[in-house]
Amino acid sequence: RIRFDSGDGTLLISDILILKGYVFCVCFGVGGYTFRQFPINDLSVSQLITISGFSIPNDTYSPYFFTDGNFIYVTNTNGTTVNDYSISKISYDVVTGLVFVSSTNMNISFDKTTNSVVKGGFIYTLVSGQIYKYNLSTGVRTDLGNYNSINGQLFSFNSEVYFTSGEVAKKWII
Repeated sequence: RIRFDSGDGTLLISDILILKGYVFCVCFGVGGYTFRQFPINDLSVSQLITISGFSIPNDTYSPYFFTDGNFIYVTNTNGTTVNDYSISKISYDVVTGLVFVSSTNMNISFDKTTNSVVKGGFIYTLVSGQIYKYNLSTGVRTDLGNYNSINGQLFSFNSEVYFTSGEVAKKWII
């Protein structure tokens, strides 16, 4: 649907986030990154999202996208720096679009990973059994423990954080 609506048959979807009742799509094509949205209950027509105060010039640094359901957080300062730990905060409004809010440098040891979840002003990461919590305002890292024998995935659903290592997910208390 997005390829048809955009008129670009080569467009790729690099990430999808669900927030504010919309499916938010990160699209990548010849011209760089664009963003499109669908109401969650109507995937028949996508809408281009306008951006203000920032751009993502290309895929050189492969930024990752996260959400807490209100804001969107982007690594590598929107893809403009090699520093994975430099995270931008972007406000998202389904009518007015995306607006740059601020950037924060996380602790330099920040691992850019899709095995992350954002909740309560923190980004939690799980890499090789190591769980860290990073403050999205100050960048301060807190070690939450090493669970070498645990491999799995963190994800957020209905404002709750879950962990799964197979077919069954369990609510994770933060």
